[in-house]
Amino acid sequence: MQEAFALFVWTCLWALGGVWLLRDAFNLRRDEQVLAGVGLGLVLENWLANLLGRFVSVPFAFWLAAGLVFLSGLATGLIARRDWRAFLEIPIRPLQVLALALLGYMLFAVGRGLAILDDYQNLPMTSILAAGDIPPHFALDPKLSFNYHYATLLFSAQVMRVGNVFVWTALDLVRGFGTALALILSGLFVRRFTRSSFLGFVAVMFGLFSGGLRWGMLLLPENLLEQLGRQITFIGSSAGLGPNFIDALLSPFPIESGATWNFPFAYMGGMDTAAVWTFQSGAGGLGGIITGLLLLSYHHWRGWLGGLVTVLLLSALALSNEVGFVGLCAGLVLVALAYLIRYRRMIPGSLRKWFVVAFFAGLVTLVQGGVISGVFLDAINNLFFPVATEQSYFGGSLHLRWPPALLSTHLGYLELTNPYHLLVLFFESNGLLLVGLPIAFVLAFKAFRSGHWYLVFGFAWSLASILLAFAQYAGPAGPTALTRAQGSLTSLGALGFTYLPFVAARRKDWVKVVVACLVLLSMFGGMVLFGFELLSAPKPIYSTFIDVLDAQMMQRHWNSLETDALIFDPISYRAPTVFGRFTNSNITWYRSKPEWEKLTETPDPYAIRSAGFDYIYLDQKYWDQIGAKGRKLIEDTCVKVFDEVRAKRTDEFRRLLDIRNCQRE
Repeated sequence: MQEAFALFVWTCLWALGGVWLLRDAFNLRRDEQVLAGVGLGLVLENWLANLLGRFVSVPFAFWLAAGLVFLSGLATGLIARRDWRAFLEIPIRPLQVLALALLGYMLFAVGRGLAILDDYQNLPMTSILAAGDIPPHFALDPKLSFNYHYATLLFSAQVMRVGNVFVWTALDLVRGFGTALALILSGLFVRRFTRSSFLGFVAVMFGLFSGGLRWGMLLLPENLLEQLGRQITFIGSSAGLGPNFIDALLSPFPIESGATWNFPFAYMGGMDTAAVWTFQSGAGGLGGIITGLLLLSYHHWRGWLGGLVTVLLLSALALSNEVGFVGLCAGLVLVALAYLIRYRRMIPGSLRKWFVVAFFAGLVTLVQGGVISGVFLDAINNLFFPVATEQSYFGGSLHLRWPPALLSTHLGYLELTNPYHLLVLFFESNGLLLVGLPIAFVLAFKAFRSGHWYLVFGFAWSLASILLAFAQYAGPAGPTALTRAQGSLTSLGALGFTYLPFVAARRKDWVKVVVACLVLLSMFGGMVLFGFELLSAPKPIYSTFIDVLDAQMMQRHWNSLETDALIFDPISYRAPTVFGRFTNSNITWYRSKPEWEKLTETPDPYAIRSAGFDYIYLDQKYWDQIGAKGRKLIEDTCVKVFDEVRAKRTDEFRRLLDIRNCQRE
């Protein structure tokens, strides 16, 4: 009860501060202020926590960040109004709050029953962040800095630490309510743009369920599907499904998810995946919240304060979605060039201020942590400190590719010069969105002429990202990392597609019917996926590699071992999750170190200790796997049982062993 009250007070601090600050920084409608203000407070608090966590311990840094947001809103309010009564005039809209609560809880309940989209990465990194490692290092090798878009993981770590909840619960809570808030903010923007609450609701549902049309290939002739199968190369988790394309479409998706029912492969998406699936990723909804805030506020600054807050929003965007930040900056440059070419005169002040904002946000981005910061600091280290001991996890490079192709995370590269690939590409990327392209062009042209620059930035970047068809990524994130950038292409059509019902509202009935069918077809795959997800909601799970015994051990010893302790665990990402301490097992998430594999096969405590480990964490399955010889090694007199938990009705156990005395003389 005490922890729940602490979480409530902490939330109220940054939420109230965000609402007050938003009213003084931006001139928004009263019915937009509360949810937008809550989103602003969340983003600013998280950004400050990332900064303060470098200098002061957690959870003090988390409380201090929330307090600073509260005081900032209080100070700007006193300067602007000097009337205490204004702080109590918060225009809450009950229906909006109810929509946020219902949608957020629905996504949270679904997330509790599933363990998909990189739980092996998100759980250990969130636990490490909650223990105070900000900016984080790689949970499976502390010598590597983890320059990842970790904003959602950081906020989840704060909820975990302040509310004293399990890491998996904190992640599900933040991803569910963060995605719900992002969708509703986008709906508020559409409602303002179209002056229709109904179309705002449609935009929220479209953003939640719209995705690829792979299921549409089930309607193609059998001989055509066979020909497509011969042209496709399955990759990633789908590599074992081919080469029979028909059987692949009818197969369950081969992913370890902890779900009650398997997900049908035909309703998955390799390029345009429904938000009901992607919200469970490590990126979560914070990038969407920032985008929603920028959409609502870009044309409504209240002087310098609006510009300053926008600088912080853009900096936070780089920490949660570096592709979105780079795209915005690239779009800014492209729009400025287009203006110079079109009008042949100096760009207007309303556009120049975006250069100022982007410049200062860029300076912050270079040092705040995240992917861009990691790339920049690596370049500096390689230039001036070539023998630096600490390196970054992420790296890699882009290579020229020919023929041009777009990448599906399941079906590989789809070449633009191959007619069979173009057909598959239509279904994978939701080709129905092509209908929205003309509308998107018209909207972008009007926004360009009227000076609504932020809208044009996104259009310009989406249009220019077609050049990524000539690029191929190579690095530890895997080739499919490029799909996040290529996804900007589909957002262009989605922009116009969302506006399509507004256009149809003034047309004949048959046009309305066609548009309604197009919208429903675009959402159908996501609805089917959500139906399968709901089947897992009544049975919450910890994760695919965590069970109740690990949860018990976590309650006893999370963040209680020595801060520099290394834990050996045959399931490498389990120990960092349970104890908030590093292990040293992997080169990447997908590739383990040969020396660690050797130690796993022959668990000699002296050799494990010599490799730098202080503890061993093991379970019954591994105990049986190593046989009598391995068990004899672990039962050496130098090994002390630090703690053990056992199941009541089975022989299953978890055992934490102290091997600090296992040193050869």
